Amino acid sequence: MVGVDGTRYILKRFLPQNSLFVTSFMLMDKTGNILGNKEKTSYASERLRPIGVVIPGFGHPQFLAEAIVSACTQEIDTYVPVVVVDDGCPFPESRQTVLGLMKQFPKQLYYVRQENKRLPGARNTGINFLMSLCPDMEAIYFLDADNRLAPYSLTSFRRALFSSDNIGWAYPDIGFFGQSLGVHGFEMRETAPEYSKLKHLVSNISEAGSLVKTELFQNNVMFDETLRSGFEDWDFWLSAIEQGYSGIRAESSGFFYRRRPESMLAEARREAEGLVSKLQTKHAGLYSRDYVAQLEHVEAPAFAVYISDRDKVLLFSDPLGELLECYDQQFDEMISNWLKNRRERFFPPHILIMPEAIWKNLLERKHFIRWFFWRVRSDAEKLEYYALSNGELPIIQRSSRGVSRETSILHVSSLCLAKLTQSDVATERSVVGYPTRSDVRIPAGDDTLDRPIKNPALIHERELRGCLLGLIEKHKPQQKIVGHVNRRYAGPDAAVVRGKIMQISYGDEDFEPFIVAETIRKRISLALNLDALSDNEPFNNALSSLIDRLQRQFSEIQGLFDRFAHIDFRHLQNSFTSLGYLNDVIINKRTEHEREYQLYLGRRVSDQIMDSVVYEHAMPTLGTSHVIIIGNAAFLNSLGEARAYGAKGILWLDRKFFKDDESFASMSDKALAYEHALDRIWCDDEQTRVKLSAMGIPPSKLIDSEKGIARVCG
Repeated sequence: MVGVDGTRYILKRFLPQNSLFVTSFMLMDKTGNILGNKEKTSYASERLRPIGVVIPGFGHPQFLAEAIVSACTQEIDTYVPVVVVDDGCPFPESRQTVLGLMKQFPKQLYYVRQENKRLPGARNTGINFLMSLCPDMEAIYFLDADNRLAPYSLTSFRRALFSSDNIGWAYPDIGFFGQSLGVHGFEMRETAPEYSKLKHLVSNISEAGSLVKTELFQNNVMFDETLRSGFEDWDFWLSAIEQGYSGIRAESSGFFYRRRPESMLAEARREAEGLVSKLQTKHAGLYSRDYVAQLEHVEAPAFAVYISDRDKVLLFSDPLGELLECYDQQFDEMISNWLKNRRERFFPPHILIMPEAIWKNLLERKHFIRWFFWRVRSDAEKLEYYALSNGELPIIQRSSRGVSRETSILHVSSLCLAKLTQSDVATERSVVGYPTRSDVRIPAGDDTLDRPIKNPALIHERELRGCLLGLIEKHKPQQKIVGHVNRRYAGPDAAVVRGKIMQISYGDEDFEPFIVAETIRKRISLALNLDALSDNEPFNNALSSLIDRLQRQFSEIQGLFDRFAHIDFRHLQNSFTSLGYLNDVIINKRTEHEREYQLYLGRRVSDQIMDSVVYEHAMPTLGTSHVIIIGNAAFLNSLGEARAYGAKGILWLDRKFFKDDESFASMSDKALAYEHALDRIWCDDEQTRVKLSAMGIPPSKLIDSEKGIARVCG
């Protein structure tokens, strides 16, 4: 029995004789904190490790008995201690209910009373109590006082929870009773038939009534007691995700949620905007662009590349990441499942159909493959044809009519595909309009400089269109799945999740993040003005040496090149042998004629790029640790945006990177104006460093280039 009248009390523990070698007792204060532990327990078998249940109680004495009985009568082959945490409940009936039931369940029901801490504090007290009661506790289930379990529930939860090592908790579908819309007073809601971290960032898809491995608590994943108005369970799951855990659905769990007109959930909804903002700030790492991009690549790939002459489909968001390969039949099943339940399932918004030879050509141009797919993702709509050709600049030139029907790639959006399955050839034009036909000029790079895009690079449109028609024919309108009227999917809409968490708006246009699938990769960006590169041997040598050292330390090196009217990459290769180390080459827009200069502290500062593209220039730096601006590169204008994404800005300001003293002086003045965005300035000339310091640049930011490179590469 448990006494709760004094400031301290002794808890005597009674357990089944076949579970323990010894019994123990613990001292606790009136708040439920454990003051001492006389003995540790030892279980005879790993199979018999206990599963605990925490029931916080406040204000529901009429429902509490139902919850307790459902927890204490579980049909499971292990010991199930149940603790009711009375969170300062003002009704004496709550205490009387528990003490009365302790006579019925004397070997497993416990009672702790504390001053009111709200739901998170009550759950934490229950966790600490059970972990001290049974140090080898296997898992803990959280059951609110107005809910209940079926007799088989913990067995179902346990079976799901221990199906994989990285699973941290098993959550249920929610069976509503009480205030119900169901025709029989009962309804079932599926929040996440397949667990998705991406969905969990947008909506809480795991009910608090879940079974949680105790190793989470041992890793300091606990309920945040400052969240007193709701969403404390969502915050708990986000903390678990930060520790590397995932959830899993417990099918047929037998969890029943009592819906009431006024509840903590209703209170949370009234304060939802502020609470969600607090969660996103607290878990900023989970909402960072690079982490979200990694999740999308794994859980919800943006692209499906259908290899028209092979029985395979490639799924990805980052074409240089690990690709998921599936067979034609598996892809058909994906399409079918998505068409039947588009709210529940993720599906690539962009499907590209191409022969294997074209795909291999794209892979050979690793410098520009991300650029191509990024542009497709940002700009492509409905049905489009792309014809690959060799070029001096990466560029997509669009036209709708009057161009050749020879092509390389057919693109169709998933929404267009869905509409086409509902139409026929006669009405196809009303769905897609006139297909856009584009010439895609992609410069060669790496070891492909002397090997332009090979024939057959172009094929007739009818071949790719035939593959599309074949897909459509397989998925003509099918009979809708019949489901029970009281059971339906109630989780977040997959398309809305993608739109909310992956889309970035700027001005009147929308840009998608530059996708890099693996955030564990170390990436660095180099911003270059190519005007001086081809004819400046000291520039070339210094740059080649830098890239040679960077590639030993970083997994990916990205080149951000200023765009001019003509860039001959074959000519560049002759003078810049390290070009092959670059994983991405991004050509930034730069004004042909610099705008009228502005004055900053009496010095002339000119803008080399337009304000409208500053944001777009910075986008590819998502996920990079540093941006090194070399010479008179225009990227300095965009550095503030890149810095906001976490990239440290470095300006390499040595005279060997400039045509003349005038351009060097101009960049020095500009460095003063953008000093706030710069983490360091590399400069070998002591006199220049003194001058820059005298201009107002903090001496701590000025460093010898060799020391700077050593720090970055160290």
